[in-house]
Amino acid sequence: MEEGEFSEAREDMAALEKDYEELGIDSVGEEDEVRKEVDDVIGMKYNISYEDLGKLTYLSQVLKETLRLYPTAPAVFRKIPEDTAIDGLHVPGGVSCIFSSFVAGRLEKFSKEPLTFDSARFHPDAPK
Repeated sequence: MEEGEFSEAREDMAALEKDYEELGIDSVGEEDEVRKEVDDVIGMKYNISYEDLGKLTYLSQVLKETLRLYPTAPAVFRKIPEDTAIDGLHVPGGVSCIFSSFVAGRLEKFSKEPLTFDSARFHPDAPK
């Protein structure tokens, strides 16, 4: 580990804890479980492999659920090149459309209890 990396990691962790608090996420329960998984999988390894990262399934679930609620790109803009129909609605060519992943992540049409932080949605055995 390079000099200063440990203190940067501590600052990053403190920032993450603050973000969890602001987002209303049960940071104690989630964070403890993530920390345990990282300790179990990574431990004190100096070099971390892609295989190690693939074993961090709970961390992956927490990150995916966080991004579902707070996406890094909250909307995607697309220009419709030609006339088309979406769910039977005529959309003329040349118009711009916006898809909001921020809004979609909060609709019951796509998620049960969409405003609740539930990392189990992304468990490998969870229904799709």
